[in-house]
Amino acid sequence: MPERIEATKLEYKPNEVDKMLEEFKKDLNTDYECTQDQRDAADIDFGFLNIVGGQWKDYLDRSYEKRTKLEFDMVSDYRNKFVGEWTSSPVDVEYKPDDSATTDKDAELLNGVRRTDFRDRFGMMATVNAVEEVSTCGAGAMKLRAVFENKGDPENDNQVIEFTPIHNAYETVVWDSASKRIEKVDARHVTELTAYTRDSFEHQFGKDKEAVSAINPPRNVGGNLFTPEQIFVATRYHVENNKIKVFVYENLREGKIESYTEEEHEEMKAELKSSEFHKFKRERNVVKRSIYKSVFSGAEIISKPERIAGEWLPIIPFYGYRAYVGGIEWYRGLVRKLIDPARLFNQQMSQLAENAASAGQEVPIFTPGQIQGFEHFWANRNGKSYMLINPLKDASGQIIATGPVSYLKPPQLDGNTQAILATVPQFIQQVTGGAPQDTLDPEMSGKAINALIKRQNMNTKVIVDNIASAIEWGGTVYQSMASEIYNSSRMMKIVGRDGRQTMQKLHEPMFDDKSGRLIESNVINGKRFKAYADMSGAFESQRDQTVEDMKGMISALSGVPGTEKLIPEMVAAIVENMSGTGLEGIKKIVRNDQVAKGIVKPETPEEEQIFAQAQQPKEDPQQKLMESMAQQQQAEARSLDASSQQKVADSQKKNAETAQIMSEIEVDKLKLMIEIRDRTLNRVKELPLGAR
Repeated sequence: MPERIEATKLEYKPNEVDKMLEEFKKDLNTDYECTQDQRDAADIDFGFLNIVGGQWKDYLDRSYEKRTKLEFDMVSDYRNKFVGEWTSSPVDVEYKPDDSATTDKDAELLNGVRRTDFRDRFGMMATVNAVEEVSTCGAGAMKLRAVFENKGDPENDNQVIEFTPIHNAYETVVWDSASKRIEKVDARHVTELTAYTRDSFEHQFGKDKEAVSAINPPRNVGGNLFTPEQIFVATRYHVENNKIKVFVYENLREGKIESYTEEEHEEMKAELKSSEFHKFKRERNVVKRSIYKSVFSGAEIISKPERIAGEWLPIIPFYGYRAYVGGIEWYRGLVRKLIDPARLFNQQMSQLAENAASAGQEVPIFTPGQIQGFEHFWANRNGKSYMLINPLKDASGQIIATGPVSYLKPPQLDGNTQAILATVPQFIQQVTGGAPQDTLDPEMSGKAINALIKRQNMNTKVIVDNIASAIEWGGTVYQSMASEIYNSSRMMKIVGRDGRQTMQKLHEPMFDDKSGRLIESNVINGKRFKAYADMSGAFESQRDQTVEDMKGMISALSGVPGTEKLIPEMVAAIVENMSGTGLEGIKKIVRNDQVAKGIVKPETPEEEQIFAQAQQPKEDPQQKLMESMAQQQQAEARSLDASSQQKVADSQKKNAETAQIMSEIEVDKLKLMIEIRDRTLNRVKELPLGAR
């Protein structure tokens, strides 16, 4: 597989191309006509909700042609509330490993890559557009496509996956009419129609292309889609299942199974044969799905079929309420069943407005003779302080009447109209749930209110589940494309569930201790994943809920013995999940503390260093104090010993000095005695003999 998907075009002869065009046009017309009634109904749904005057379109056109047509919109809030609730807690995709060779780390890598593409490349825009159309008419769609990461850099061949909204999908997306499954996994093809004016067609495809629509609908749809001045170009995606031969080997060193296509095996045959770690297992034929894209008008095939990334059709269908009746697919959203009661209410309110405007007071009835000469008074009676008439006389000239013969009274509100005006709003309120102030009794308990809200939400649960299924299938299609798009060494921005982003290198070489050789880490292709709809809601909503829950827990645990150690961690959770300005420094301190404790997994080199330092053995303060005291005592003991020894030495020195002094004294004394003796003897010798 090349590092990026190159357009793989098939070669066709001219007669094959002509035959292909006729086949494509035939499929498109057949598929379109099968659901024509549904498209008309969906168009009415859209016009009813979004166009001024749409609630009267195709309703009492002749009888109300020049009459008052008021619109009291009791449906939009219902649809808007559904879309608002969904966007505040949207469904996401979560990948899980689907075999033993795929790890949770691999799944988290794919989750992070998809979050990056979804956030940076119109994922929310495309999804919300599909949800809005589903809730309105019951059908919507979005498209996944591979685009260059930087179209302005000719040296950058890296591609990314972009989420593309499809507007008015009920009109512009035409599915294989033979498919039955809701995600259209069994469809052989799907066609997307794009409208061009003549000028935009020539700008896009060149003046040498003949501007002829790929389809001519059997009749005009209620909106402005199929108008004579528009040329429709069809983009067709179709599936080709090809049987290929693969050669299966067992990699003894890594303990896994490897398979090679016939072309790959031919190139690596000698290497595999000489390798002592590869053991041939078997040959087998497998079916390889490939998706081909082509573009055609009514006159020619503009772009011949070329292979694109992935093995599934790249258009993701969304449905609301859906069923098959008589072998034909039927769908609807939240609007269709409310059109008739809304129109009836508008009709009655318009009639009441006409009556109030044209017949607000009694009109007197006179004979011609009574107002003869005063016609201008009565024609302009407004603002007159009094009015004049001629008395009505008999044949003899006697006055028999001086006032109006009778009065033309304004029409009264009949019982049927009163019943309609009361019943219709009540019916719509029961279906839609109405506004909270209309349906929720302030005296109701919280449990009763929750039960009522849950019962109202059950009305739309089918649509929510079908949207979740569509998003889940979109995750499968994305993974199929990502395994081919992200299959080379490159730096990628990875977005975590909490919105934190890091940079990782795909296909990064690393040394494997088990095999003793270099392998590639951060790899998506070759792995098996299962996409699941994550209905836990938006991360922002979860954070707000976490803050409230932690506040409640702290209040509940306050004063409870044995829970003191939980309070700091709950406070940390509150700080981590709070949103606002000026919290970055506090959050960093709290996060570093959580990383050091091992509660939060480190995500950056700085956090890994904090965690590593925290894992080093720490001295117990009490033990350290005791050791310090012991060392002090030992030092004091040693000091005492040294002092004693010094005293002994000093004593010995003094004794030695004393002995020496005493010895010196004795010597001196002896010398003195000898000297005295000698002096005495000398004196004796000097005396006369008699004196001796």
